[in-house]
Amino acid sequence: LLGNRMGPDGAASLAACLPKLCRLRAIGLDFNRMGHKGVVALVPALAQLEGLQSLTMGKNAIGGEGLHALAAIRSLRGLQLLHLESNNFTALDAEALSSLVQGLPCLRELNLSGNKLGGGERAVLLGLSRTTALQRLLGVDVLQHVDVLGVDPKLIPPPGDDAAVLGQLRRRNRRRPPRLAAPAPDARGGGERLEEGTAEVAGAEAWAAACVALKLAGADAADADGRPLRAWAAVLVAAMVLIVAVLTHVLARAGW
Repeated sequence: LLGNRMGPDGAASLAACLPKLCRLRAIGLDFNRMGHKGVVALVPALAQLEGLQSLTMGKNAIGGEGLHALAAIRSLRGLQLLHLESNNFTALDAEALSSLVQGLPCLRELNLSGNKLGGGERAVLLGLSRTTALQRLLGVDVLQHVDVLGVDPKLIPPPGDDAAVLGQLRRRNRRRPPRLAAPAPDARGGGERLEEGTAEVAGAEAWAAACVALKLAGADAADADGRPLRAWAAVLVAAMVLIVAVLTHVLARAGW
């Protein structure tokens, strides 16, 4: 669909057809004068193409508003090629670009040439700093901002160009352990809730302690013929441990 000059109205008409093409793997929309209105109209349909691997939208005057609409899509995790060259992006749009690329873990090629990102290039590279697939990046000076990627310049193999930097970045990130999710904010305001996994572990540990105490109490009672006070004391201690275990589990799940 390259070079059809469909404009915003044509993009809206295309949006009505795309959901029927659920197996679509590539779509080229360069040189179509869609503007931000056309992209906004396309976004709901593009979000349904979860198998999409290639998307080119160069030279459509998308601008910041259209870019923010694209950045809201989180279902194109299999996308490998994305071209957004010459779309009037500026440094003010860099955060949206960073958010967009962070949601594309399989991205191999990204073209941002012809935009005026300026100092915003650092934000874009920060969004790409954990990539394990990117092989080609156009429109961003990787060598100038290599510090943002956390790559040691001494480890970059010859010839020391952008491709070499990205290669080192991929190798490093593939060796990294997966990043743990941050705990969710406390709904009651301030602080942080314990993650559900932490609550489960705390409850399990407390329950195990209670079970051990009960087992010991039973053994003590079995050996306590003629000494009932000692047996009852052991049972009482076991019951107290069990109550503490239950309270610990409940409070951990509640995030206290």
